[in-house]
Amino acid sequence: SLPSMQHVARSRCGDLVRLRTVLIGFGHAAATFGDDPFMARWFPKASHLQCLLGHEGFELVGIADTAESARVRARSRLPGVVVTNDTAELAKLQPVVAVLAIPPQQRLAAIEALPDLRGIMLEKPLGLPAVRDPLVAVCARRNIIAQVHFWRRGDPAMRDLGGGALIHRIGVAQAAFGLYGNGLRNNGSHLIDLVRMLLGPITAVRATSAFVHDPTLPLPGDGQLGFVLDLQSGAAVAVQAVDFRHYREVALDIWGTVGRLAVMQEGLSISEYSLAENRGLANEREIASDRPAAIQCMAGAASPALYDNLAAALDGTARLLSPLSSACETERVIDGLIASAISGGACLKLEAGLVQMAAKL
Repeated sequence: SLPSMQHVARSRCGDLVRLRTVLIGFGHAAATFGDDPFMARWFPKASHLQCLLGHEGFELVGIADTAESARVRARSRLPGVVVTNDTAELAKLQPVVAVLAIPPQQRLAAIEALPDLRGIMLEKPLGLPAVRDPLVAVCARRNIIAQVHFWRRGDPAMRDLGGGALIHRIGVAQAAFGLYGNGLRNNGSHLIDLVRMLLGPITAVRATSAFVHDPTLPLPGDGQLGFVLDLQSGAAVAVQAVDFRHYREVALDIWGTVGRLAVMQEGLSISEYSLAENRGLANEREIASDRPAAIQCMAGAASPALYDNLAAALDGTARLLSPLSSACETERVIDGLIASAISGGACLKLEAGLVQMAAKL
């Protein structure tokens, strides 16, 4: 159900109704990413805070964080916004939107503390089934519209490719190769979600190495492994992990029937390679991998687009670009990969029950 007008707004800018919004968590994704000068070159609005402050549809009225240093930083930057260590205190502000940039285990309590919520923006990951299933249930029970910040789903270039431009450019995907780092549930989830977005449903998974927990990774309990994803189309995607201590990369290299498309530099570089006459054999063809044609990077528009879309969904005029249901499918792929690693690398179809094996880790 759509939010009632008395809950949607407590302020107006002209005739524009603004959504009363709270930001729960004031860490890197929430606030400090925007302070990185290199990131700012590509992402003018790199943090949730920047997206909210730069959006006419949202009114940021409160921030909660358990860390005193984060609260001091928030009060310094936003003197007119309520800052607290207790999410329940924010309920007095009657927010209808919450941005949850906190660990998965804390999100259900945050939602339950805010009775007027009608929409949320979630950071990934969603957590194991025991954590994410209750969150899905409460959103369904309360009719809360939930967008998950898989930012590439807001990237206009990626949406164009996923909407049909990919097959127009390179034909039917025959094979693809991926790289990720900094954790399977962290950047690995971004890569898997991009595979689903560009290449379609994943029907089976197979781990090609053990899943090893790494305490140096950003997310507690996370690790890395190599794997293969079988697609509904019949193609497969082979993926390996790299160590971000050497360099960063999240990449997807797709080889089609009439061309190749490579998404590199974590989505900041997109190149198309065309079909050409084979340089070494007569009457044969090749992909001209030494002659890339750049596709305009539009990653900087991605996160703001997800906020535009969330506002439109709350207004009843759009469907979510990155809904909770889609993000759960990406998480189920990860559950399946960990289950495959536990079983020694078995090829597992994505069916009910895989999550139970993964949850034992």
